[in-house]
This record gives sequence, C-alpha cells and structure tokens, in this order.
Amino acid sequence: YRENEPDKANECYKNALNTLRKIHDERGEAEVLGALGQVNWDKDNQASLAYYKEALEKRLKVDDKQLIGNTLNSIGLFYSTFSNDYNRAIEYFDKAVIIRTEIGDQVSLNRTLSLKAEAYLKAGDYLNSIGDYPEAIENMGNALQMHRNLNNRIRAGVVLSQMGYVYANMGDLSTALEKLNEAAVIMKEENDTLELAGVYNHLGIVLQGAGRIERSLDYYND
Repeated sequence: YRENEPDKANECYKNALNTLRKIHDERGEAEVLGALGQVNWDKDNQASLAYYKEALEKRLKVDDKQLIGNTLNSIGLFYSTFSNDYNRAIEYFDKAVIIRTEIGDQVSLNRTLSLKAEAYLKAGDYLNSIGDYPEAIENMGNALQMHRNLNNRIRAGVVLSQMGYVYANMGDLSTALEKLNEAAVIMKEENDTLELAGVYNHLGIVLQGAGRIERSLDYYND
C-alpha cells in the first residue's frame, strides 16, 4: 500500500498504532510512527515531521540506537528539504553522527555525513540567492571538505561549480574560473556528462557576465 495507495497505507498504519498503544508496545509504536512519517513525506510534510519526532521520543525511550540515528536523519532531511532552516537540519545530522560513531556503523555514518554536506550546500545556495556571498562560500566550503573526506568526487565537483558561481557574483572572476575549471576536470574524469553540462553552463554564464562573449559561446555549444 505504501507506494501505490498511500491513503490506504496511512489508514492501516494508524490502526496498527492504536493497537500497539493499547498493549503499550513502544518499540512497535516507534516503528509504525516512522512508517507514518515516511508515507506522509510527500502527502503532508508537517504531519510527517510530527510522526518522526514522536518516533524519535519512543526510540530514545527504548534506546534503539540504530533506529534513533535513522530518525534523526529523517528529521534533519525534513528541515533541509522543506524549509530554509539548514542550521536545524545540521543539528539533527550532528546528533545522528554521534550515535553512528558510538555504535561503529561506518556505512550509516557516511550516509549521515553526506546528508550533512548536502545541507551545507543547500544553505550556501540559499545564502547566495539572498546576496550573502561570504556566508555562502563558508557553507559551501564545509560541504566541499566533507564530500572530499568521503571521496564523493562528483558531489565535490558540484559544490565547486556552485562556488564558482558565487565567486562570480562577488566579482572575483579569477577564483570563479578556477573553481569551475576544477569542477570540469572532475566531471570529465568521472565521465559524468550531465554534471559536466551543468559546469559548462555556469562557465558560459560567468564568462558572458564578464563580457567574454565568444568564449562563453564555446561553453554553451559544448
């Protein structure tokens, strides 16, 4: 039901939740609350957040560290997806990092760190959109370092491309071109033509803005 009939899934989960509450099965309640958070993610994101927060309370109570980490990730992802409250998103990811580190789950830790890096990138994009360029560069720099540490080369290239765009907005053309060219090298090495096209698009925009029309047309045509 979850994928094809979310309303039906919602009804089934709520019935299950009522039953579990009657028998005081808090671990089971947490599992169903997490499922309700997931099924409501696109349907009603505020309800999704409420279910995830209640699930977190239950999981903390029964000390289920693996699932505590999962729920912290989900709440952090909510704030980085549906709001501009990226600092709160990062706070939840940081809590998940502590849990992941404590239980020695490296795969899940890397997943959380990737989500945190993406929250920094989204924060940078938002700050760029409102003209706070130094803060944008600082947040993107955090994202870049984290993706490099995780060996996420393509995502690091995406961050470099975005940084180039911000430096261009700041009027620092030489640094903008440096970042964009570095991004292009990564995308070529990783054979990611879609992301390479995005980098070339940024290069074209930056060069056009700087008055270098002929060179910018080369990148657009590429």
